[in-house]
Amino acid sequence: MAAIDGDYVYVAAAEAGFRVYSVADPQHPVEVGAYETPGGPTGTTGVVVADGFAYVADQYNGLHILRVDDPANPTPVGVYREGGSVWRVAVRDGYAYVVIRTATSSQPGLRILDVHDPAHPVPVGRLDLKGFVEDLALAGPYVYMSVSGALHIVDVSDPAQPREVGAYDQPQEPSVGTAFAGRNGRVTVAGSYVYLASATRVSAGRGSTPEPSAEASGLRVVDISNPVAPVEVGFVRIGWDPDAAAIVGSQVSVLGNTTGPARESGLRVIDVTDPARPVPGAELAIGGSNFGGSVALAGHYAFVASDALHVLDVADPAQPVEVGFHPMMVASVTADRSLIYAGSGSNGFETLRFTPAAP
Repeated sequence: MAAIDGDYVYVAAAEAGFRVYSVADPQHPVEVGAYETPGGPTGTTGVVVADGFAYVADQYNGLHILRVDDPANPTPVGVYREGGSVWRVAVRDGYAYVVIRTATSSQPGLRILDVHDPAHPVPVGRLDLKGFVEDLALAGPYVYMSVSGALHIVDVSDPAQPREVGAYDQPQEPSVGTAFAGRNGRVTVAGSYVYLASATRVSAGRGSTPEPSAEASGLRVVDISNPVAPVEVGFVRIGWDPDAAAIVGSQVSVLGNTTGPARESGLRVIDVTDPARPVPGAELAIGGSNFGGSVALAGHYAFVASDALHVLDVADPAQPVEVGFHPMMVASVTADRSLIYAGSGSNGFETLRFTPAAP
């Protein structure tokens, strides 16, 4: 994952730790700073930058807070650890909202830290949740969390007393075996709706390997206008194992792996002009494996992190077209107008300029 702040891009680069790149000259990005986090084989999984500090989720080694007012010299100032996997982080108004994905000494769930003094993060609130915590998004006084594919809505107006006020669980598939939500369920909030790229996996019985369900996996649209009673208003069956989603205007681009034997990456663009009646566009297989990839949108282009960087023109959802390709294994991608910032773990970082071909 990556965060942009002025002329700098801050990258959570998996096993490569934390990297800072200057993009003042976008055609010649320069690594200007780095911090080697002590995480395990997965390493850093999330980063946000706020008020001169970077908050880095280092999966097996806690939340690291670095001073980055001098981007060339990121300096550790604070750390928060507990017996679990720190997966995602969001920061707002002096508080850090941290996803504990799995835990050994405590329950997974949400931790809220007072970081008004970043050198001394103080836990002030927590909410334990049962399940596999995947993602979170902040909007208004609420945190929206994906937990084993379900959506939990948490009121954090008082950070010391987070309380769950509503929840939505995707329906179980009755036709085969035992159904349960998979690792996906990335949360995207836009207006009064949450868009969940959620995969349901089914098991034929005890001891069998759960497999993605083509019938029950897809994009779910949940109306959150009443946070106490969120309700699904739209669903698009994708037939894939969705992994990420991004929205611009009335278009949602969903990235995932197809469920066939090839298990290759693919993208589908969905028109949500009427969120209650999402209209699926054409599927576009782009090859390679996507597990853990990401998608970013700028204008009517989708930038897909996969086995390579793929650029797709999604102006017509019924006919997405691949118009660009860069041969680089990409784990995260962030787009800012015509600039694309791509991080690929231990393989480094590139800034690319995308110029559409003349009509």
